[in-house]
Amino acid sequence: MEPLKPRDKVTQHMTRDGLTLDNQTTGESVNVSSREAEQEYTAQPEGAAEKILERADELHDRHRAKKAAKDAGETVAQATGPVSRLQFTAEERASPELAPYIKKAEKRADKLEAAKEALPKKRVVTKETVYDEAKGKAKSRLYFDKVEKALPSSNQTRPAAPYRKPGFTSTEKSMR
Repeated sequence: MEPLKPRDKVTQHMTRDGLTLDNQTTGESVNVSSREAEQEYTAQPEGAAEKILERADELHDRHRAKKAAKDAGETVAQATGPVSRLQFTAEERASPELAPYIKKAEKRADKLEAAKEALPKKRVVTKETVYDEAKGKAKSRLYFDKVEKALPSSNQTRPAAPYRKPGFTSTEKSMR
């Protein structure tokens, strides 16, 4: 007599290599789509610590370069003066016809600068990550930054007008 054989339980799985059929009873698997296997892109474990340190140094250097560029941009902006001021040539300044207009423009620019400085500011907490090379760890540094407050929205600045019945004025109400 022939031994009884169980029915094959077959499951399908979609993998990166394509569709595979797995026979649960025999344990064999067949690649149905015959797609080529992808290359292995994972990093090798050797030299991983060195790569991490190199990456941290690159990030630290990039951060320093960005900060230096930002500081250079701010110093250039301060050296050239505010953008809102009009630039006059020596000929224009020497002209007596333009003198009152030049004086008026400079006076208004001074007022604008004073108003910008008088804008209310709020302190905002800013987080900065700094890499400590001696310990080999990244530290988080919190500091306060002054930022201009947002202007209130238009519907909050003015209260809503009270509702009045049409046809009645304030003088007619006092007569009644």
